[in-house]
Formats: sequence, structure tokens, C-alpha cells
Amino acid sequence: MTTWVDLASGLVGTTYTHSGLTGGTNLYYRIRANNKYGSATSYSAASAMVTTSQPPDTPAKPIVDQDGTFITIVWSLPFENHASVIGYKVYINDDDSNYVENAA
Repeated sequence: MTTWVDLASGLVGTTYTHSGLTGGTNLYYRIRANNKYGSATSYSAASAMVTTSQPPDTPAKPIVDQDGTFITIVWSLPFENHASVIGYKVYINDDDSNYVENAA
């Protein structure tokens, strides 16, 4: 983009979320206030580097608590790598011959 593009107009709040971005891109923004008499004579400016999101890191080793016929498994949130974790998968196997801690 070599010219400024109108990204959002008519906003009434002081927050805007720019989504759907490509990682590894530098973006430059400028903001100008308007009222019924016209626009401010100058802009405020900011820039940001869009980071590249990746899958999350492996959760830390879970803690397993057995109580009668119930087993509770608890783990901590892994580093998210710039994208929120939206779910987990828990697997089970009763054969320890292929058990590996923190397997890829």
C-alpha cells in the first residue's frame, strides 16, 4: 500500500480492532478526530509489527489425582504463541509400552 486507505470511519469509541492480518507485516496507522464542525487539522500516528502466530507450546506435565473411581487431570495453560488456545485433546491408553512423556 503506497497511499493511505480509509480503514474505519464513523467510529464513536476510542478502540478499533484490525483483524485478519498476515504475520510478518509492518502496518502504520493514523487517527484523526471529527465532530460536527469538521476534522482535526492533524493526525496521531502509530505503527505495529504483525507477529506470525504458531500452534501453542506443549502444556506442562499434568497433575493426576485419583479418588475412588474418579481420576482428575489438571494442567497449566501453555504459551499460546500469539493465538488463544481454543481447546485441548485428552488421550487415553492402557498399554504403557508406547508411553512417552511430552511426546511430539
